[in-house]
Amino acid sequence: MAWLDDLPAAAILCVAAVAVMAAAELWKRLGSPRPEWTRKLIHAGAGAVAIALPFVIESPWVVLAMTGSFAALMAAGSRFGFLTSLHGVDRRSQGTHLYPLAIFLLFLVAHDRPWVYLPAVLVLCVSDALAAIIGSQYGVIRYRVDDAVRSLEGSLVFLVVAFLAVHLPLLLMTDLPRATTVLVATLAAALATGIEAISLRGTDNLLVPLGVYLVIDRMSVKPPADVASLNLVLVAICVAIVLVVWRARSFRVGGVLALILFSFTAWCFGPLRWAVPLYLGLATYMPFWFLRPRGPTVPATVVFEALVPAAAVLVAAAGFQRPDFFYAPYIAAIVFLGALSVAFRVRRARRITGWRSVAAGVGLAAPTWFVMAVVPWWLQGGGTFAPVLAIGAICLSAAFLNAVLFMRSEPSEAGLTWPPLVLLLQFVVIGAVLALELAEVIPPWGPA
Repeated sequence: MAWLDDLPAAAILCVAAVAVMAAAELWKRLGSPRPEWTRKLIHAGAGAVAIALPFVIESPWVVLAMTGSFAALMAAGSRFGFLTSLHGVDRRSQGTHLYPLAIFLLFLVAHDRPWVYLPAVLVLCVSDALAAIIGSQYGVIRYRVDDAVRSLEGSLVFLVVAFLAVHLPLLLMTDLPRATTVLVATLAAALATGIEAISLRGTDNLLVPLGVYLVIDRMSVKPPADVASLNLVLVAICVAIVLVVWRARSFRVGGVLALILFSFTAWCFGPLRWAVPLYLGLATYMPFWFLRPRGPTVPATVVFEALVPAAAVLVAAAGFQRPDFFYAPYIAAIVFLGALSVAFRVRRARRITGWRSVAAGVGLAAPTWFVMAVVPWWLQGGGTFAPVLAIGAICLSAAFLNAVLFMRSEPSEAGLTWPPLVLLLQFVVIGAVLALELAEVIPPWGPA
């Protein structure tokens, strides 16, 4: 059996990984290092072991067994109090569990392309470790992302190291034009830095390497001019959103980064028309922010959670390579999110409850649907209107249901959180549009 040939190499790598963990544990018990230092030693050491995987192992099942075993070991260490070198930090984090998952997923999709696998793992294990250590030691300019504190110095270190971690493998292991390697590395490093900045509780261990993988996978096949234009687009999006949000003082730093990353991802991995509805939605929402009282600014967690359903549709469209089939569900997700955001802002500002809040929720959903669905339909040259009508009917129904469910709650009591019930409704809206397409009640809508 082929996987049997991988066992000797797997055993050697497992011993190396255990040796790194033992060294960190010994340092923790005999010395007096900061908890973050021993944690990052294991982080970087495990990454060094993971780098060798596609060169010495072929079977994904062997890698699954390895990563699964180490995930179980780290979970046991957290549960029973050993591995203090890894679990000694005060903050809550899921990073130790997501790290092995990220390694396995990267191996699964890129083990036959080491020049794609290697940069993603290097950014995960080297950029993050150096940024955390240098930022904690020398960081002076601080910024807050919800309950986490970052440093500008740490983010800059992450950006520079991530650029090198992507650029050098592409330059040395491929025949890509030098301009392409530089531009792809710049784009991947910028997006990875943004993702790392807004990722809370260790989720960057999964999101950062997958983000780097997607950028390299998609952008390395494009001409240098196209990649250069996308870099300029990213700068333009950053400037535009920062100016709008700074003027309105509506989103916190993390919320701004989440908006920038999602809007650019929509532009980068799909045609421009995937990003237009989001910008129209932001333009629809911002005037309502000036209603008095304005209330607290929107944190990264809320923006991130609210955009999860739409992001899931984007990933499905890219994974199944069916943008025409997933475009209408994506528009429905964005429209419903816009309707929810506008209605909640009005309810909070005017202290509306009861049936008045239901009327406001449904009444505001209609113009939101027009701006975010009808206008993009018109800009694309028209065509069949059935998907647009279906999106309107589904979103209005969901807005009514949402308003009824929350009609008795005070908007101020809800705080700036994204309720699980609302997240479920978002996926219901997406599922309803998908079901209509599968049943051929409405045709797919969007670019092929």
